[in-house]
Amino acid sequence: MRAPDARLGHLASPTVLAGLLAAVGRRCRSLLAAAPLLARRRARRDWPTLVAFTLVAAVVFFLTGATPRFIDDTADAGARQAVAAGGAKADLVVSTTVAPRSPNQVSPAVDPRDVADVADGLASKLPAPLAAVFGSTTATVTSSPTTVVAVQGAASGAAPAFRLRFGLLTDEAAGALELAGGTLPTTAEQPEGSGPVDVVISDRGSASTGLPTGAVLQISGNPPAAVSKGPQPPTPTVAIRVAAVGHPRASAPQSIFADEPGFENPLALSGSTPNTEVTVLASASALSRLGLQTPVTFDGQLRVRLDSSRFTSALIGEVDASIRSLKANNTPLVGGSGYPFVIFSGFPGVSEPFIGQLRASYAQMQLVLSGLVGMGLAAIVIVGRLLARRRGPETQLERARGASFRAVGTVALVESALLTVVAAALGVGAAATLGAGAVSPTLPLVVVAAASLLATPVQALQLGGAFRRRRRPPRDRAARRRVAAQAAARRLVLELTVLAATAAAVASLRGRGVSAALPRPTETDGIISAAPLLLGLSVSIVVLRVVPLVVWAAARLGARSPGVLGVLGAAGAARALRGATLLPLLALTIGFGLAASGSLLTATIADGQVDASWQSVGADVVARGAVSAAEADAVAASPGVSAASLVQLEEGAVVDLGTSTTAANVLAVDKNYVNLLDAVERARTGGGGIADDTRAQFGDLATAAPADASLPGADAPLPVLVDPQLAESLVSNDIIVNVAGQNVRLRVIGTGPAAPGSLGARTSIYVDLDQLAARVGAASSNAASSSAVLLVTGNGARAATAGLEPGADVQTRAGWIEAQRSLPLVGGVQTLFAASVGAFGVLALLALVATSLAGSRDRARELSLLRTIGFSPGLGWWLAFVELLPVVLGGIVGGAGVGFGIVLLLGPGLDLDALTGGRSAPGLVVSPGAVLLLAGAALGMLGVAVLAEVLAQRRNTMIGVLRIGGTV
Repeated sequence: MRAPDARLGHLASPTVLAGLLAAVGRRCRSLLAAAPLLARRRARRDWPTLVAFTLVAAVVFFLTGATPRFIDDTADAGARQAVAAGGAKADLVVSTTVAPRSPNQVSPAVDPRDVADVADGLASKLPAPLAAVFGSTTATVTSSPTTVVAVQGAASGAAPAFRLRFGLLTDEAAGALELAGGTLPTTAEQPEGSGPVDVVISDRGSASTGLPTGAVLQISGNPPAAVSKGPQPPTPTVAIRVAAVGHPRASAPQSIFADEPGFENPLALSGSTPNTEVTVLASASALSRLGLQTPVTFDGQLRVRLDSSRFTSALIGEVDASIRSLKANNTPLVGGSGYPFVIFSGFPGVSEPFIGQLRASYAQMQLVLSGLVGMGLAAIVIVGRLLARRRGPETQLERARGASFRAVGTVALVESALLTVVAAALGVGAAATLGAGAVSPTLPLVVVAAASLLATPVQALQLGGAFRRRRRPPRDRAARRRVAAQAAARRLVLELTVLAATAAAVASLRGRGVSAALPRPTETDGIISAAPLLLGLSVSIVVLRVVPLVVWAAARLGARSPGVLGVLGAAGAARALRGATLLPLLALTIGFGLAASGSLLTATIADGQVDASWQSVGADVVARGAVSAAEADAVAASPGVSAASLVQLEEGAVVDLGTSTTAANVLAVDKNYVNLLDAVERARTGGGGIADDTRAQFGDLATAAPADASLPGADAPLPVLVDPQLAESLVSNDIIVNVAGQNVRLRVIGTGPAAPGSLGARTSIYVDLDQLAARVGAASSNAASSSAVLLVTGNGARAATAGLEPGADVQTRAGWIEAQRSLPLVGGVQTLFAASVGAFGVLALLALVATSLAGSRDRARELSLLRTIGFSPGLGWWLAFVELLPVVLGGIVGGAGVGFGIVLLLGPGLDLDALTGGRSAPGLVVSPGAVLLLAGAALGMLGVAVLAEVLAQRRNTMIGVLRIGGTV
């Protein structure tokens, strides 16, 4: 016996290899020898069917290639928009201590002259995700406030009733300023001297302080060293000269002066003699000099600005993780510098809401993609079956002449591969052209390519009998019944398995939601994504169980009716009953169902956005700022205004609940607030207004007597209403709230509605405006108040409040809705839902036409036989109609069930509140009109399919069909 290595060497010999290759070549020639000739002959004869298959596959390739690209582009656009909307809040800020270097003392603080260099050095140490979105760095140095001792050269009547802060004038800040007068101080290193320190002030700062260009201010310097005897020397002063007045350019990034709060707009000070604080900018060398000659101290902010245009949906999560890691351990960024650094950023507050919205919207768009893939696969298989049935007689002839199933399948596979390549090139090329970029290979594309490649060959072999069992049916009638019962049991088990999988997917979706906590926001659960397809398959199974009964009943009625149409209808219904398969009905059910659900979900989202606008804004127009009672009365009397109410808002007031404290918004409402609530409720619901008890409770705020007569009027508790959230925290109806620096005793007399978002996000306490003003001494007169909020509703609300600008910040409900709908993620989901309706309609039409043409040959033979006994040749349309009608009606009924099922069963788990912007999930809008419109479209598709049948029958002649029969 030879060793194993000897045997391997024998197999690897050139002679054996040559023999193996020759055998393989003979086998391939036997399989493919007739392939070119057969392919050419079949292509010339069946070119319309081949073109139809290629076009259908190309459409499916386009949809499955363009949809993922659209989803990813939408997600990336949403990430960029979210970061851009976050503005300076999304930046990474490094705080450090700044102090000038003293010749006699070494300080670990950063010298003002080195701050810009330190900021530039941060860019090279950023982690990879932050480096990918890095925009620029900005260095800011802000001093402690200092009092102005004297002013020279100021405007007439100006007095040093303000205090100063000093900020760093960097090269970037100097380039972002537009001068109104003077010359900017140089930012280059200058030798220290005893002359005035040149600064630049904003034009608003100049107007509020009366400091023109050239004005000189005196601030206190460091106190001199104390002497033991005699009078103490006076404290020296340092001169500050206004060298320039300007303002930021409109094109300048807002984050440049984000850390200089008093530069653009002077700060108003309350409770102090200097009532204004102004920030002026000076060079780094000037700040170093001020730090040595004055008692001011400095804080430094090194701001790393993130470029929103570089963000993607995947990168925003990585950036968030990097920032959180740096906040916990800043060594990778600032380690080894020797300076004290503290890192903080508001980026998590920007990314978290977006990531939540991204999870929901991405998963919802994936639901549409899975529906498109399922519908596309059904359409490809249906058209492939049409092509396979066209080749059925030839397959039988080839088998009769000795061809093997391998040879038949190989020829069909080569032809299918050519068609798939052409379809993929057309579909994917169109998707890449419209998307202005290459289409990445995805699992849906691979699945579609596999279906396009195998649909025709596999079905050709199946129709030819390649997969049938090679055994004779039993002759015994009881045995045949057992075989039929076993087949029925297998079908029942399969159907029950599909129903159980559908129930599990629906339960998972309702319980977990589409935005389940997956590793990345752009990932989805395959079972949840397949829920619409499984639901469509389940409904199709149920419909298939019912359709035979309906068709049988209709056939019995048609057979008994007088006239030829009834007889033909009965025959067509019986043929439809025999040929009722799952595939055409599944395609129509999925297409019609997903189109219906897309329409219903689009209406639900749109209606939910309107409801969310009432929750967020609270009225048609909300004006915040300097609004007086007289202006509010004038707005209320304007034409087109249903109601208007003036509310004094105290945000974040400390509330003593007896056992704990909390923060709440105190809403001091006028007598018109209850009318506003009533008008809003009528406009929102289109029906009745608020309940009578709510109206009575708000009336009690102004009319209720002091709750405790034993207390003096100044100490008696004021009646108030609290919102439901705060009501749950109460342990006693007596509470104390701090308003305008005074503790006010309150007594809760009832529960009011939750306040709209425009009145703050905290819990709310409602109190009468006049009673609170009398208690705390607040102004309830005609004087404008900066804490006033005017809510107006009605068609003329926007026109009535136009005169309040720019003194008040005006927000409209229509503007809120427009802004919400313009969000990339929200608009992308709605666009995809709307586009999917058309896509499903096109695929359903193609599937229905293909189903019609698949039975065209049998109907042509039957019609030719009928014509020999005198029937009209125009009855072909009736044969097609009665055969397709059960499928179409079953698709309409099943599709309506799928559409309503997706909305009603899956709707609560779709996290639609992430798209509406509301506080809770929107109410599902089930519009029968939308379903009826789609049903009409489905019947129109039936008409198109019957028309295709009529056109296909025009080329058939009775003699030709009867002579040739079923061989071609």
